[in-house]
Amino acid sequence: MLTYEGAGTVPAAGPTAGIEQWKSYVLGRWRGGVDLGTFTVRNVRGGSSLSVHAVGRAWDWRYASPGPGRAAADEAMTFAIDNHERLGIQAIHDYVACRIWRCSRPGAGPGWRQQRPGNGMGASWAVWLHFEVHPSSPLHQRSVADVMGGAAGAGAAPLAAVAPTASLPLPTLRQGDRGTAVGQLQGVLAFWAYDVGKVDGDFGPRTKAAVTAWQQALQPLNVGRPDGVYGPRTHAAAAASYAALDRLKAA
Repeated sequence: MLTYEGAGTVPAAGPTAGIEQWKSYVLGRWRGGVDLGTFTVRNVRGGSSLSVHAVGRAWDWRYASPGPGRAAADEAMTFAIDNHERLGIQAIHDYVACRIWRCSRPGAGPGWRQQRPGNGMGASWAVWLHFEVHPSSPLHQRSVADVMGGAAGAGAAPLAAVAPTASLPLPTLRQGDRGTAVGQLQGVLAFWAYDVGKVDGDFGPRTKAAVTAWQQALQPLNVGRPDGVYGPRTHAAAAASYAALDRLKAA
């Protein structure tokens, strides 16, 4: 039986091949979702221990707004759980449903456990899943298609390299703006734990402060002067950060 393994205390230098293989499979099979990143050195949300992201074995996938939707998320979770021993999938965090699945817990086998709301858990806007692979996952050496053989799932796409993407609005946004694009921006900021208050599509003072703090973190990516205005340079810097999250460590 697969036994859950946390991050330990020593960060890695980047994402593992295993999590990149799983990410490529999900983005290829359930198209339209957003890659929210694999590797970044940080602690778990609201905690003091190292996140599995910091050892390159975790990935976050936004499945809605935009994306293929909740039905695709449910299908992806079912596929991962049904084949977790074979693929070496050790954990899933389902934020909207406020629950975490693990391949094992002390004295117990695989299963879901409800969580206390907070840090995105239980929030209707937190439409993403967090996946983790085990250190011994065969995906570190082989693709999902190779591991599964002919059982990789109907409609699965070839596992070509999938470039990281970001759920980032394109128009320039500033304090006083309202609408869907502002809500999209607030969702991205909230994911990265910037305080926007309520994700309501209203670009107020808290959203401006969050954008400013984000811009400060993105300084190594030539974002320009942190001014709280989300424009082309902020968009370009943020998009680049999704493709090179290791550079955010220096920020």
